[in-house]
Amino acid sequence: MESGPNTKPIVVADLMSDLRAVMSKEMTSVRRLNAILTILCEKLYMPTAVLYVMRPADVLEQSVMVGKSIKLPVFVRVGEGAVGSVALEKKTRLDTAKNAQYKSVLTLPLIRGNQVIGVLTLLSRKMVRLPPEIVEAVENVCMVLSEFLTDLNADKSSQALPNISGPETLEGTTLVGGFAFGEVLPHRRMELSAPILATHPAREQKRLALAFVRVQQVIERRLKRPTTPKEEKEIFETYHLFLNDTEWRAKIDSAIMSGLSAEAALQKTAEDALDKMRSISDPYLKERAHDFQDLTARLMRVLMKKGKNKKIVGSKILVADSLGAAELLDYDLKHIKGIILEDGSQTTHVVIVARAYRIPLLGGVKDATRRLLEGDPVALDCSAGRVYLHPSDDTADALKVRQNVMRKWQQLYARNLDKANVSKDGVAVNLMLNLGLPGNQDKLPPSDGVGLYRTELLFMTTKSLPDIHTQTEAYRRVLVQSKGKPVYFRTLDIGSDKVLPYFENHREENPAMGWRSIRMVLDRRALLRTQLRALIKAHAGKTMYIMFPMVTDVFEFLEAKRTLLLELKAMTARREKAPVDVKVGTMLEVPSLLFQLDRLLPLVDFVSIGTNDLAQFTFAADRGNALIANRYDVLSPVFLRILRHIIQTCAEYNVPCSVCGEMASRPLDALTLIGLGARRLSMSPEALGSVKTALRSLSVQPFVAYLESQLNSTQPSVRSALFSYLRDHQVLLGEV
Repeated sequence: MESGPNTKPIVVADLMSDLRAVMSKEMTSVRRLNAILTILCEKLYMPTAVLYVMRPADVLEQSVMVGKSIKLPVFVRVGEGAVGSVALEKKTRLDTAKNAQYKSVLTLPLIRGNQVIGVLTLLSRKMVRLPPEIVEAVENVCMVLSEFLTDLNADKSSQALPNISGPETLEGTTLVGGFAFGEVLPHRRMELSAPILATHPAREQKRLALAFVRVQQVIERRLKRPTTPKEEKEIFETYHLFLNDTEWRAKIDSAIMSGLSAEAALQKTAEDALDKMRSISDPYLKERAHDFQDLTARLMRVLMKKGKNKKIVGSKILVADSLGAAELLDYDLKHIKGIILEDGSQTTHVVIVARAYRIPLLGGVKDATRRLLEGDPVALDCSAGRVYLHPSDDTADALKVRQNVMRKWQQLYARNLDKANVSKDGVAVNLMLNLGLPGNQDKLPPSDGVGLYRTELLFMTTKSLPDIHTQTEAYRRVLVQSKGKPVYFRTLDIGSDKVLPYFENHREENPAMGWRSIRMVLDRRALLRTQLRALIKAHAGKTMYIMFPMVTDVFEFLEAKRTLLLELKAMTARREKAPVDVKVGTMLEVPSLLFQLDRLLPLVDFVSIGTNDLAQFTFAADRGNALIANRYDVLSPVFLRILRHIIQTCAEYNVPCSVCGEMASRPLDALTLIGLGARRLSMSPEALGSVKTALRSLSVQPFVAYLESQLNSTQPSVRSALFSYLRDHQVLLGEV
């Protein structure tokens, strides 16, 4: 019950005694959490307690409300309102105002490992006196709550925290951003219902051959169709490779000869092949298993004379354990508003197709096929990585508001794409793209060129080592599509988890720091020479930009460059047309090069900073390890000082310096790089609009002065401070 200014003093000892009593009792985690919040409401004379939990994409979600029910936002962005500000600044806030709707509001951050994991707010419509010692006591309670929430999240068997908005929630990884609303449509694969054994092997082999021919015909028609998008053509070209795999076909024939039916033989050999493909450590090659599984289903459909998917109506959210791109294309996509997968990564072909058709896609959603049943209403929030089952009106309304906001940002990004890459105070910045597959550039946004072309993806998508002709044609296509703009080719960056199926795989205890990249190709010099020869041929009559990855010592760069010069000399001797100019650089992603810049920079034409590996090796923290993924921030003062040192030293030697890591794809991080002096950024195509929009709204020189003041901070990250500065100066950071 609410009261006026509390006449009975709040006693810290009483508060802590009641809390200890609750902690000592046997009860469920959720009941204990509610009990703690109830005690805070009663002892502090604050009728309502609301707990917000941090979700992906800097979104706080209302999770628990105890006491008197009131209307508060379901979602709050970090930096917005009292709750968002407390999350941003990591400081307790006490607001009292006689004329406000809530005259007393105490808002506190829940912090674990220097990361805000939630925010607690206590509210009263009447004035409540809260002395400093009481606020400090509640802060101590929040420390307990932080540990408690962490334990709850770590307990995979526990239920999700209760949600005031009503729906059951599932979490996943955003693969294609956006929002979607609709009914669950389970994706059902073909199950073997034909006889397993057959008595006429020749007849079964004939049926199999006919199935291969029919699927081949369908694929060839799709490839030849002028209206087929490039993304789809790339997928069907992969299927074409599988269909022409004589070794796989021979294994199916052999299984048929052993007495199996065509269907059973196909299923057996496919399962064997899939097991091997899924055991490959490289994620790109591993994901080709989805394409192979999809192709097998198509062959099975022909053998069993099954038709396509039944006609669907209304808005549907497709749910599957995994999904092949062609399987998705079999649906009427105007009815598929979103996709939820238990499996999936950024390298799947289905992601490429979903992105091309702007279908929001969430992957890694545990038990999605079991928990989401056909016809269930769901809301999909791919900006925060969440699925809402049976969403309440409040949740749906809040998501639709955010959807409209995101749509407006996307429209703004699109309008800015053709505008100059210049800040408000006239600082020009080259904005380039990171690419890796030939033939996917026809729908790319206008840019200043390709700042990083990953040549290894060509090697990872073929069944055997691509010969010099295949490589030359692939590189030549990229140059043609770039329309005269520079393309910076990175030589083979293989090894570690990027395993080629036709190479012997050496097991290593720590492959990320092992026999990989420039180390491997210098040991297998013929591999490097063949690639260099192909790159030289492709650049006949053009300027060639080439850089070597994972260089740890200047000697490695000199050896790689010497190999390049030998190939150039050999081409001259053969009187073949050579590049008009050759610019040779290196990736800077190993900290040891920081101490060799005085020796390195006089030898190179340019440097490209790979922030992903540089941060990983600087902090000695595996970026793929979820236990420490959020411990170190690239916007920490120490890492920013390292970047500033590299950029400034390159400027002193008059060596162009670019940044091509993930930092360049995030608006806040990209602006920070510009503040440090970077004038060439290379990013994913999807990020270009948001980074350019942020740049055009920034006055660089004042930001440089503020950024400089933060580099001596003792905080582990200055992200919050930089965000606050940019927000206060109306910089358009969009959906950060």
